[in-house]
Amino acid sequence: MKIDLNEVIRDLRLKAIPTMDENESGKESATRDLTLRDVCITALTMEKMTVTPDGRLFPAENPDGKEKFLRFQLANRIFGIKEPVIFSAEEIVMLKNRIAAIYGPVIMGRAWDLLDPKEPEK
Repeated sequence: MKIDLNEVIRDLRLKAIPTMDENESGKESATRDLTLRDVCITALTMEKMTVTPDGRLFPAENPDGKEKFLRFQLANRIFGIKEPVIFSAEEIVMLKNRIAAIYGPVIMGRAWDLLDPKEPEK
């Protein structure tokens, strides 16, 4: 099944969740709707962090180089594609696991629904 990465992520009221774009100088410039593409790329490229009792941040996980490279390759592929894409079962599992590790329930739930759509009941 083809997945449209341009789908907008919505809150519980079904309103689009806003995000900020960066301009060429790297500064936030304009608000736009958060998309499944944004969620996937962030989930693949960010590390889940943990805070120590004294306030220092450390990675909560330590993936090996192979996993990091696979995540990079998928993020790079997602970043440049504009049309709906077909993901392998392994890619869907990776995306869902990474999204669950980085995001809260609303964004995670919306993204999972878009990545693994249920067949309409008859």
